[in-house]
Amino acid sequence: MSRKGKSKGIALVIVMGLVIVLATLAWVILALSASHYHTTASQIKRAKAFYLAEAGVQWALWKCRTATDPIAGSPFTHTDIEDPPDSGYYPPITISIADHTGGLGVDWDITASVDPDEVRIE
Repeated sequence: MSRKGKSKGIALVIVMGLVIVLATLAWVILALSASHYHTTASQIKRAKAFYLAEAGVQWALWKCRTATDPIAGSPFTHTDIEDPPDSGYYPPITISIADHTGGLGVDWDITASVDPDEVRIE
């Protein structure tokens, strides 16, 4: 066997090794990118849910300050708001209002929550 024949075989092994290394590197980069995308999407959903809940608290506070009977005759209310109704644009905001002053309306506990898993990313 000539020396030239052995060189061709070694070149093939080197090229195949490089292809395997580059394919593995590409796979790792894609896996990291996908992981980063999902983490970022989750953070965006949580931030949107936070601001939607904050908007719900502000709406409830406005409702308490401007309505004659903000909680419809009950010391506690639990409601969901969505604008526009059934649009699917954002998930419902669950709001709870508790009046601790026996209907005087000067001391409220207002909470609002939004499920981050229901928030859409556009």
